[in-house]
Amino acid sequence: MRNIRVFIEALKEQGNLAEFKDEVDWSLEASSMSAVSAEKFGPALHFTKVKGYPRASLASGLYCGPTTLFPQDVTFWQNAAIGLGLKRDIRWVSLLATLMERYEHRILPVEVSSGPVKEKVMLGDDVNITEFPIPFIHTGDGGCYINLATLIIKDPETGWETWKAPRFQVVDGKILLGVLPEDTEEGRIFKKYKELNRPMPFCIVIGPPPPVTLVSYLAVPSGESCAAIAGGLNLDPIELNKAETNDMMVPSQAEIVLEGEVSPKAVLADEGPYPEFWFYTDKAPAPVFNIKAVTCRSEPIIPFSVDGAKPYDDNHNLMSIMIAFELYRRCQVVRNYPISWIQLPLEFNLNVVVVQGPIPFHGYVAWVCKYILSQTRHFRSLFNKVIIVDQMIPEIALEEVMVEIALKTHAAEGFRFVDEMPIGPNVRCLSAEERKRGTQSGIYIDTTWPKGWTKEDIPRRVGIEGSYPEELINKVVKNYNRLGLKGKPIIYPESIVPF
Repeated sequence: MRNIRVFIEALKEQGNLAEFKDEVDWSLEASSMSAVSAEKFGPALHFTKVKGYPRASLASGLYCGPTTLFPQDVTFWQNAAIGLGLKRDIRWVSLLATLMERYEHRILPVEVSSGPVKEKVMLGDDVNITEFPIPFIHTGDGGCYINLATLIIKDPETGWETWKAPRFQVVDGKILLGVLPEDTEEGRIFKKYKELNRPMPFCIVIGPPPPVTLVSYLAVPSGESCAAIAGGLNLDPIELNKAETNDMMVPSQAEIVLEGEVSPKAVLADEGPYPEFWFYTDKAPAPVFNIKAVTCRSEPIIPFSVDGAKPYDDNHNLMSIMIAFELYRRCQVVRNYPISWIQLPLEFNLNVVVVQGPIPFHGYVAWVCKYILSQTRHFRSLFNKVIIVDQMIPEIALEEVMVEIALKTHAAEGFRFVDEMPIGPNVRCLSAEERKRGTQSGIYIDTTWPKGWTKEDIPRRVGIEGSYPEELINKVVKNYNRLGLKGKPIIYPESIVPF
């Protein structure tokens, strides 16, 4: 979609977004409403009247969806799908296939001389980002936060521009604290600037078009064009124009762009506390982002994520979608594994990967699971567990995965441990000594039927799909609402045939 405003209208038309027209406070009130909506699997919210800011609005939940712990008529990926112009009810397997096709067929961006993001320009002493209703999200936060934004920085050695999505704490009208972990691409690039003793130019894009946001959560290989990948996902080129104070290109259809530099010699200030993966982080030193220019629409919409809201929030939902896609792409393209789908369920705090697909030969499960575990270092070591399930298990029913572990996993042979796994930021169970050592154990769980079993060895599945003829199931689906049931029935096509 061309910009976030078209996206918001599309969500509204689909019933996935509600406008809240009463006045709300940017400090805690807007985020508390968003947290409740997330907890109850409610819609995205557009707060059109923000206290003290008559010419700006807030939006949250734009990229969220419900849990898969129990089957739902709506899905955690549907808003992201709408943002790519896809149908609301697209299946996860179809979304992965569509992302794969569009990823491989990239569309180069087009440079434009201006755009909506240049409607208002502030330079030098005129810069003051407190003119925007940047939300205070949680009571215990270290300050107001910008999240769900795209950071654009350039590798000083190669000139490659990368898009990432860290968080930023507001210090005052001209200063932010940015979180750039050393084990991330943005952290490694900043390290190069420090070694060269050069300031790092940056652009922070608030409210870019949905494909730009999605690519910001993707592990794009060094040297490849983020803008071209976003254009491919969008099926239309991303419009870019030149920043005011550096030579980087920014989306012209964005809501706000902040430009400036990070000094390699600046004294680091303490960022936080802030929720990360359901728990608060401690205060920690973070680079200082000095803002030199601001360009924006005359009445900008500022999207934000209520990070830590259970069971999902925009930030972690996007991580779940895009990391799962990248793992799926690597398994398919790099290793040629016949994977049907991969997920990182939010219910497991992105610590577990669930993978489904055919088992073509003995030893295949170990190959796939160990390869997936080896890739965790490319994703901040978020996951150290893999569960592999049979093809009968649908992608929308996490409770089926739990049943597979309980009923089908062999206690002695189904659980396999892997040593020397890196530790991610979402792991809370390790002692100080284990963290100092820097490694942990990983595990993969094989819930599939043994490869050597025949059809007669496998018990017949009991359920709606496996217990009744397909014609009768179709008749039940047709009369679903006449039975007094609301929404749509959830039937697993792959489970109709029990073997």
